[in-house]
Amino acid sequence: MAKLEVRSFISPPLLENGYLVWDSDTRAAYIIDPGGQEAQISAIIQDERLSVKAVIATHGHIDHIYMAAYFQETCACPFWVHEYDEHLVNRCEEIGEMFGISGAKPPRIDAYIKEGDVLTLSDSFSFHVFETPGHSQGSCSLYVAQAGLVFVGDVIFNRGVGRTDLPGGSFETLRDNIRHKLYTLPNDTIVYSGHGISTTIGDEKKHNPFVSETHG
Repeated sequence: MAKLEVRSFISPPLLENGYLVWDSDTRAAYIIDPGGQEAQISAIIQDERLSVKAVIATHGHIDHIYMAAYFQETCACPFWVHEYDEHLVNRCEEIGEMFGISGAKPPRIDAYIKEGDVLTLSDSFSFHVFETPGHSQGSCSLYVAQAGLVFVGDVIFNRGVGRTDLPGGSFETLRDNIRHKLYTLPNDTIVYSGHGISTTIGDEKKHNPFVSETHG
């Protein structure tokens, strides 16, 4: 029986979580939010004999797309992001310098992802796209029902939420998307965030101090 393998990689300087995910049977893989650690990710791709189908960004902030162009080139695969964050992708070199991240190269955007898209990794696993703006205008979450997990970027964290004071941010929009999209998923859904440790939908509904069932 196929399993969705998930490996996470923490990249300095902003301690961003990037993910390499693949079907254990077909070896088809996605790279999600590659903010660095290209040597480690590349080694696993080679060791596991993976075929990378795409690099996907949950949003366009520099710490999530820093190595997107590198993997797009070395794996000869497309790069996907929401169109509302295209301006962030195109300015990644300039923005990177502001955060002490040098040498960032804008990846070529091959396709835009949007609400309702189904990204088929294999016959066993599909990634359903939810638009979940608030942290950035183009923030998206990727839900894999067959594996009971969701990649949320910087929308929600373990006991936290993404910052909303950056251009295009809105706490009200973020809160509403968490409540009306992410919190409708099964409680045991594993949440893989862009920073920090994983959590579950049920745990955040009960204990997240910013957006919980008992706190406004």
